Amino acid sequence: MQRAHIYRITQIIMFVCFFIILEMLLFTELNFGLFPNIIAINLMICGFLASFAFLFRSPKASSIYLSVIFALFIVFYLVNSTLYHVNYDIFSLQQFRLLGEAGAVFRFEFIDLGSLARGVALGGVFIFVQYTLWKRFEGKSTHNHIAWPFRISAFAVLAVSSLLLLNLPVRSIAEFNAIENISFFKKANYERYGTLGYYVKELSYIVTPYDDDELPGSEQTAQQSDLHGVLEGYNVITVMIESGQEFAINPVLTPNMYHLMEDGIDFSNNYSENKTDVSELIGMAGNYPSVTFEHHSHDYQLDFTMPNILNETYETSFFHDNVPSFYSRGEIMEEMGFENTYFHDDIYPDREMWNFNGNYNLDSETMSRILPDIMNEEEPFYSFFTTLSMHGPYASNTENINKLTDLGYFEAIDQAKEAGLWDNILADHDIKDQNRIRYYQALMMDLDVAVGMLLQELEEKELLDETLLVFYSDHNVYYHDLIQKIHDVDDKSRIEVYLYDTLMFMYNPKLSQSYLDLTNEEDTEYDEFTSPFVIVPTVLDLLGISFNRNIYFGDSVFLEEPHVFYSHEKAVFFTDVLLSDDGRTIVKSYDDYTTEYEGEFFTAVDEIMARDAYINAYYNHVKTKDDG
Repeated sequence: MQRAHIYRITQIIMFVCFFIILEMLLFTELNFGLFPNIIAINLMICGFLASFAFLFRSPKASSIYLSVIFALFIVFYLVNSTLYHVNYDIFSLQQFRLLGEAGAVFRFEFIDLGSLARGVALGGVFIFVQYTLWKRFEGKSTHNHIAWPFRISAFAVLAVSSLLLLNLPVRSIAEFNAIENISFFKKANYERYGTLGYYVKELSYIVTPYDDDELPGSEQTAQQSDLHGVLEGYNVITVMIESGQEFAINPVLTPNMYHLMEDGIDFSNNYSENKTDVSELIGMAGNYPSVTFEHHSHDYQLDFTMPNILNETYETSFFHDNVPSFYSRGEIMEEMGFENTYFHDDIYPDREMWNFNGNYNLDSETMSRILPDIMNEEEPFYSFFTTLSMHGPYASNTENINKLTDLGYFEAIDQAKEAGLWDNILADHDIKDQNRIRYYQALMMDLDVAVGMLLQELEEKELLDETLLVFYSDHNVYYHDLIQKIHDVDDKSRIEVYLYDTLMFMYNPKLSQSYLDLTNEEDTEYDEFTSPFVIVPTVLDLLGISFNRNIYFGDSVFLEEPHVFYSHEKAVFFTDVLLSDDGRTIVKSYDDYTTEYEGEFFTAVDEIMARDAYINAYYNHVKTKDDG
């Protein structure tokens, strides 16, 4: 064999070896072990990509090609390492649509310097090896270029062999080829098939069009609960609380929300773990597609969302102090069906846009400005308000610290602490974390002031008794790893259900009394497992509106159907008792459970997976190309 042939083969072998080393580094950081469970699929795809190096006549060109591909591998390594360090997440190709938002909230502290150093070092060694091989070949060979017959033959052998192996009638490979939406169980499939297996499969799913003609299944009218229609024609105000946690609700410091929780329906066993934009849509649409929502290039006729259902007889409005381009809210809220949208420039035409350093406009300031538009005395209204100021970072901006000090929040916290009415949940941690919790509590107090404004305005306009108030949180208080510190979880990569306990409660006097009459309970606490997926079907049930249950991930809580939460963020199913990352096996349990409970759990999982397929197809079915 000629020296040039040996060089090219060696070059490709080194490429594959370096890929294996990089995969080992990533899997170790993700606590997956050393290799994917089915590493052969990874290697076959790697071999296929490497085979194109044979097509280059020049060894320098093949070195450049392999170096570019390996640089891309390193980028995926660093992105996944960073996401896992910050959010214990794995990158999905569908997240490319959030690059702008990621850049806006990115902070240098998110980067794991060890991963960065390892990635750069390995990339440098790879380039050095490629350069050394090329220089050695260039110096000792009288003809640097490989004849085309060998190049074409070698490419064909390696490429075709890789493709043939990927279609072997072997169970593990057959299961891989049968997967449609690989990102639905993102972490489990990443651990099973590796980087290349996961991304190649996800890419094929994204670019493969749906069959537009038929939906997988048919509409199924939801069963009516005993409280169906009890609030027919009532107004609805939904407030999504940024990073809302129940430990900051206090009878002295947050009396308004404490009253609403005590006298309303308090969903005390509620969990949520999704990014803000996902949780937001869940609260108004009852679902979120697990495939790309192509709102930049397509229009959607989403008849099932709360605004679209209510628009005929209600005024519908959305409020959030951010620019409409962030999370593409301007476009998406139009797709949701809101007649009116109010963003930063609408709410604060006299103020410049803030940035993600903690210097946000306070929620009480925002509420004072949107009160005239959030309700309507002439017709029923549905308003959705996404709060802001409880977004991290905490205690990092002097301007807002001074604001909160001037408003007397910190003094009130200190007085409550001295009276034994408040404790810092991180009192045994360092002073930075104590101050962050103190700051977070002050922000919750400010939100409570905003809620007080809302209640007073509703009461003055005699609308309070005719309005259903819905409060829920998008996710936990994750900034600065506070939620891990609260629960003494040292390993930040651990998925533990108790980390995702969040706020949710509904308030209306008639609803509370009807619930007590129905259940014969002494209080209005609802302690069955819930998630934000139940909001839309529950509200529609209370309003007396029939709906297609297949389009929502949850059911009305008053039907008492077993509920399981699917986290788009973690790609897992869980209740407060069981957790599954593949829909087939239990990976963690948090209490004793019966075989009957396990059966109900997986029945509910299967139901949600079927609804997910229906929802994805529905979004595709109703989208049209945006000519604009």
